[in-house]
Amino acid sequence: MAQDQGGDFAVNNVIQTMAQTDPARAATCAEKLPAGPRRTSTIGCVAGAWAQADIGAAAAWTKRLPAEDQPWAVHCALPLFHHWDPEEAARFVLTLPLGQSHGREQAPGSPRNFMALMAGQPRARGIEAVAKQWAHADLGGAIAWVKQLQDEQDRYCALKGIAAEWAAADSQGAADYAASLPEGNMRSDLARAVARAVARTNAPAALGWAKALPGPERDAAMRDALSCWAAIQPKDAAGYVLKLEPSNIQKAAINDVASHWSRQDPASAAAWAVRLDDENARNQTYRSIAQTWAEIDADGAAAWLDRLPPSPARDAAVQALTDEVSLPDPVTAMRLAATMSDEDRRLDQLRTLAGNWLFIDPERARAAIRGAAIPEDLKTELIERAQFYVPRVVDDGD
Repeated sequence: MAQDQGGDFAVNNVIQTMAQTDPARAATCAEKLPAGPRRTSTIGCVAGAWAQADIGAAAAWTKRLPAEDQPWAVHCALPLFHHWDPEEAARFVLTLPLGQSHGREQAPGSPRNFMALMAGQPRARGIEAVAKQWAHADLGGAIAWVKQLQDEQDRYCALKGIAAEWAAADSQGAADYAASLPEGNMRSDLARAVARAVARTNAPAALGWAKALPGPERDAAMRDALSCWAAIQPKDAAGYVLKLEPSNIQKAAINDVASHWSRQDPASAAAWAVRLDDENARNQTYRSIAQTWAEIDADGAAAWLDRLPPSPARDAAVQALTDEVSLPDPVTAMRLAATMSDEDRRLDQLRTLAGNWLFIDPERARAAIRGAAIPEDLKTELIERAQFYVPRVVDDGD
């Protein structure tokens, strides 16, 4: 059996190598392989290699393939579609089977199921890819093609491909077309693309436009506009976010501001977080800032925590920071964890940190635990646990 498998691998490798110089011959050989994931994988390699040399011929070959091989072959050829005339590529993808996928009967972990998940639905992915590439080369032509598509699912896939390009080049035109669409994902996705595109240069204008949208579309567009603003100008976005009514939009925006601002200026982000009224939002924001700050400047983050008064938000930040520095700086981690105000949370974190340290360096950890500012009964518990840890031996070589 092992020899058969080795032989199969050898044949597959020969065919894949052949595809680099003679893809047509390699394709003929690949089609003669026994059905199964290796055949499908090899056919995909041939399709990708052939597409580099002659995308039209490769595409024509994929159309003739059996249903179980075609999606993966199209998937492998798709990245090369930009070499093809967009109108020809568009005609090709519209000839692919509607809604076809393969491998649905396979077990979740099987190789064929993996390729099916990667390939997705070849028609849908092909239409989106062609539309995106066409929009890069000729946005007007791509828009005209999308608008004339009769099948709603085809038009939705194509619109996904051009939405970002269209919104960036002509936000008003994209917005007008979105308004003409019936309620649904197509309209919502294009509206979100417009909100993101406008927010990159004028976030207040994007938010003003998004506010006028109906219900769910408004919320999604506002979230996207705020997310873009937070990424580009977190300080300006932070002030706007504080003025929002409590809502899921505000919660998402707070997270975005904290994430981006703490990477640029963690001290200013921390000063802003103090002003958050919602306790849960403040807890989450402190935690996010502490974790990011620890990655950039652990000493600075620790100094910030030392200045904060006891609170649930501070406890959340301490836990995040001590998790981050527990291995490189266990002394600081243990010291800060011992200052958490919630007793149960403090003891749990100390046990976790001590266990990590005992695993890495039990002798040093035992000495630190004996001198730590923690309850005596916890010291006893942790030191007794130390007997189960053996110092890690570092091999310095011969």
